[in-house]
Amino acid sequence: MLNHEVYHKFAPNQQYSYALSYRRQNVYDEKAPYHNEGVEQEFRLYGRYAYTFKLSERWKWKNTLRQEFRKFLLQTFTRQKRIFSLEPD
Repeated sequence: MLNHEVYHKFAPNQQYSYALSYRRQNVYDEKAPYHNEGVEQEFRLYGRYAYTFKLSERWKWKNTLRQEFRKFLLQTFTRQKRIFSLEPD
């Protein structure tokens, strides 16, 4: 997995970030003997907004909103059955 994320704190208790991520993973059969079916690749682009509440000197509460776009490819960089996803993890 390769991930590059940039953060920016624009107020004392607010920040946003954005990132680009590349993931590569082997895919195996669901039942024994678990033969390798190939490789799945995924590109992700996401943005995040966070607001932090300071409850005390030792405790903070952070609310975060995150939206992402995911693109799936096979080992040869050809399309997979599911082309893209806008669902959160």
